[in-house]
Amino acid sequence: MERKKKKSSREYNAALTSKKVQILLSKISKDKKDLIKDAKKLIDLSHKVLMFLDIPRPELFNALMPLLSYDKYEVEYEFVDTQ
Repeated sequence: MERKKKKSSREYNAALTSKKVQILLSKISKDKKDLIKDAKKLIDLSHKVLMFLDIPRPELFNALMPLLSYDKYEVEYEFVDTQ
């Protein structure tokens, strides 16, 4: 009968470290998924001038007015991307 080799402390620490790394990677992966799920598009209109070559439709002004009329630096606006 062969005796099972006893793990050295180095092998034990390597296995323990590997287990910790796997746990950490799974936590990071979960955090990444949560961030992507809650991600938002950022449109920076600071220091921008909007010029129209022709008179735009009133719907465009109605959509832009809530965004442009705030005194806040950041405004959240919900929209549906149809493309």
